[in-house]
Amino acid sequence: MSVSKRMALLEERKKPTDSQPRNTDYLEEHAPVLLEMMSIVPKGSTGDKTCSLLIFCEDGEFKVLVNDRAVTRKAWLRMESLDEDFFKIVEHFVTEDHTEWRFPKVGDNGRSQY
Repeated sequence: MSVSKRMALLEERKKPTDSQPRNTDYLEEHAPVLLEMMSIVPKGSTGDKTCSLLIFCEDGEFKVLVNDRAVTRKAWLRMESLDEDFFKIVEHFVTEDHTEWRFPKVGDNGRSQY
């Protein structure tokens, strides 16, 4: 994609839409750090990337990938269920010092690998 096409897409995204604003009250109360990671691009980060969550079920357990794209790190969390405390658990996970974040390594081909 050319730079001019990307800029046009970014400008289009900034235009007001008829959609309703997101209600973030629950996350503001129970997971403020996670909400910040998913909605604010930190100064000095490359591009306009925020954090993303990927949730899937495998072998009877839920696996959550927290992909902090702004600072290029990832971490995995395993859960037995997705209950009402899901966001509180993920919030605790991303704010703890013992979370094992994976940072990319540069491979032989010059590309980042996890």
